[in-house]
Amino acid sequence: MGREHPIRLADFRWGFLLVAVSWALGLWLFTRAPEQVPVHWNAAGEVDRYGSRFEGTLVLPAVATGLVLLLAFLPRLDPREENYGRFRTPYIALTYLILGFLLLVQIFTAAEIAGRADLLPFELTRLLTAALGLLFVGIGILLPRLEPNWFAGIRTPWTLEDDRVWMENHAFAGRVFVGLGVLTVLLALALPVSWGFWIVVASVLGATVVVVLHGYLVYRRLHDS
Repeated sequence: MGREHPIRLADFRWGFLLVAVSWALGLWLFTRAPEQVPVHWNAAGEVDRYGSRFEGTLVLPAVATGLVLLLAFLPRLDPREENYGRFRTPYIALTYLILGFLLLVQIFTAAEIAGRADLLPFELTRLLTAALGLLFVGIGILLPRLEPNWFAGIRTPWTLEDDRVWMENHAFAGRVFVGLGVLTVLLALALPVSWGFWIVVASVLGATVVVVLHGYLVYRRLHDS
């Protein structure tokens, strides 16, 4: 008998529950939505594209389904699969975090499609930007707990080459993402709605550049000494 893999499909049961909720919401809305529904909003929070009710109500559940299955099976393809036993909990938590974010996006957009945006405490763009900020915070908390692997985390030539670089870079990246996440939430709630897109772009680009540069500098420090 072969040994049991540290990541099992049963570990994602709560993820499948989130996916089931997503499908239930999507199918409920599909039976009530008109043929054409809003599917995209511009930086000012105004609808700039309409699509079929299938696209507007069932695409996100389909994406969530594919995502949870992909993340459940990817570790089996990783040459460093033995490491997953040491960060099983944060890996699964990261999956739940992403699925929860997608469900939150679906709930917000469902309110818009159903014509009940009045139930939302803020404009859709502002809410989505703030939700992305919370996603950054969650990722930042989990990043330092990820062990070296090929599929989850900051995967650059320097982190994949040296486990010491991986651990130091992920500890730093965790602080960066938490800080940027908190800043994104505050700016999303305080600044005009039209700034939401640029807040997201600046946050993602800023975090990427800073974290990648830090990993390179750590690698040079450890290998040039």
